Amino acid sequence: MKVERKSKFYVFLMEYLWSILFFVLACIVCVQLYVESYRISNLVSDKNEALLIGQVIAEDLRVNAIDEAEGFILIEENHYQKNTDKFVIDIYQTPKALDYVESTIEVSKGHTVLINFTVMSGGQ
Repeated sequence: MKVERKSKFYVFLMEYLWSILFFVLACIVCVQLYVESYRISNLVSDKNEALLIGQVIAEDLRVNAIDEAEGFILIEENHYQKNTDKFVIDIYQTPKALDYVESTIEVSKGHTVLINFTVMSGGQ
């Protein structure tokens, strides 16, 4: 009776294939983490830039009326808009008592609103 022995080569080959599979899966996870971190980094960078733009506009609104602000176009009553290379800036104004004006500043990129805050200005 003849007994067949399995070669140790097949065991080594299987171990080698499992190692390659594990390495490929680890690479896929690492690439996904890198892509997500890159996306988050770009979003945070855009939000920081939008916040700086919004702060400048808010300070300008506290000193000057929106009619004197540079580059804003009246879209409809109490809604002004300015387009830059990267962002769209919307200002919505609501008159309040004693000549105060509540201005909501919204900075967006594409269809994503990056920042939105309210500033009071005017008064006697």
